[in-house]
Amino acid sequence: MERADFYTFPRIAQDRFVDSCNAVYDPKPLAFAPQIRPVSTAWVLLSLLALAGVVALWVVGHGSLDNPLARHGWPLVVVHGALLGAIALGVFQALAHHRRVSRLPWRPGIYLFPANLIDAREPELVIHSLSGLTEVRPLPPTTLEVWFGRQRFRFPVDAAHLDRAASIVRSAGDDMTPSLSREQLRDRDPLVSLAFAAPLAPTVPLERPANPWLKWRIPAVLLAALLAIPSHLLRDSTSDDKRFAAATAQDDEAAYRSYLAEPGAHEPEVSRVRLPRVALREARADGTVAAIDAFSERFPDHDIAAEVETARKEALLRALAEARAAGTLHALLAYAERYPGHGFDAELAEARHAHYATALKASLAKVPARSEDVKRVLEQLFAFAEKQGVTKEGDDLVGPPIEVRIRRVASKAMKRASELLKRNPYYVGETSLPTGYLDAEHLSPHETRTAAAFAERLRAAFPREIARVTSGETLAADLPSVTTPTLVVSYRLEPSGEAYASKKPRGIYMGLVFFFDIAMLMPPQEQALQSKHVLTTKIPVDVLAAQPFPNAPGAVERALYDAMLEKGFTEMERRYFTQWYE
Repeated sequence: MERADFYTFPRIAQDRFVDSCNAVYDPKPLAFAPQIRPVSTAWVLLSLLALAGVVALWVVGHGSLDNPLARHGWPLVVVHGALLGAIALGVFQALAHHRRVSRLPWRPGIYLFPANLIDAREPELVIHSLSGLTEVRPLPPTTLEVWFGRQRFRFPVDAAHLDRAASIVRSAGDDMTPSLSREQLRDRDPLVSLAFAAPLAPTVPLERPANPWLKWRIPAVLLAALLAIPSHLLRDSTSDDKRFAAATAQDDEAAYRSYLAEPGAHEPEVSRVRLPRVALREARADGTVAAIDAFSERFPDHDIAAEVETARKEALLRALAEARAAGTLHALLAYAERYPGHGFDAELAEARHAHYATALKASLAKVPARSEDVKRVLEQLFAFAEKQGVTKEGDDLVGPPIEVRIRRVASKAMKRASELLKRNPYYVGETSLPTGYLDAEHLSPHETRTAAAFAERLRAAFPREIARVTSGETLAADLPSVTTPTLVVSYRLEPSGEAYASKKPRGIYMGLVFFFDIAMLMPPQEQALQSKHVLTTKIPVDVLAAQPFPNAPGAVERALYDAMLEKGFTEMERRYFTQWYE
């Protein structure tokens, strides 16, 4: 195989080759396969592939919130420029090749001559001598296949002459021996020049046609590559607008976070307005002040301060409404502690007053209609409790104390009655005297129990956070100067004048009369409610009958007087609170 550039031939050789290819003069082609090397196609394919790459760079990730290629860094700008340059290069190279081939003075293709096979698809000829022919195959119906070693060439041949053409080619190959003279070779090979040129034939060789496309190839490639910069800016700008539109259409935190992962021209609006706004919307949906405050911690810098302030006020009002709905002072005070500077002092005070008013109404509903004095006292007690407020005891809130105190008043006639008992035939000694069972030691348990019972009954009118009702120690002096509302149950024990003599067990026992003076004292010393009661107790014969026999001295007397004391105090508690509760 040899190579030769047509435009380096002398003019006589050029004309001879062209005339032979065009079948004007011998040697004429035995076969011809019109072909053009796919160079232009390859360059066009390169341009198309580069164009596809540019389109892919534009399309892939364009406007996507989740694709990292939504915005291109400068390395991709270089890739973009290379692809645009490749497009320009492919176009110019394809046009240059087309011009180069179209200006050939022969028809481009593969020519089979009696001496050689010439690949004349380009000005650079590729020559295969038939002396190297290895095989000729007729391929019906119209193809002749020629082999030079491992290289194969195919030619279209009329079906009627296919076998004859194959025979001629084989014969020509056999004839190509070194013994051929130059004259014989000239008759077979179009590349062998004639001995003499025609007198009037041109002598100036044909020159390679100018190819202006190649002249502009490099500038075009550079210009196309530079277009990557405005193309990149335009692509990123449109992608950014599309991403912003997608984020605003989705309008949630995830979308805006995705946008900010590759921020663009809309970054200030997204980061300072739209993202905080959707986060605030979610906090508002939660409805709690904690959610609004958590939002403020997450977004300390934004441009929606007025919206945040409005949302927090709404949440604070909602929290206040929930505290009111809970129906406890604990909830209202917890609200004030949890949200200092809440700005709703008047509303909170109104809610606190409404709580006391509601509790007072509930307590008044239990009072009989006739007990106007009790209603008045309740109003005073609730007003006092509201003014004093509550204090904390551990996790609980308790109102100011209301005390119940038992006040013991000395008897006026008990000693004289005891003297009379000594004269009774059933008198059995000191154990028969009632004073031994009505002293401080014996009265104290009854007084403590009675104070606790009064406190328990009074407690029903006051929730613990309104007032804390307690029972205090027994008073044995005049009415005290009180610092907190105090229910003083004053009592005096006197003999009833009725004695009961018993043969078995032998003894003499005396009935009791209770003189009660019960007063509600308001600080400093106002007596808001007073009631007096006299209550007589008889000897409980059933208790007497139940006593075992024999018995220890004084056991029967103690059981009887304890029973009368318990009955008197219990009955007094029942009777007193009939004016408080239905």
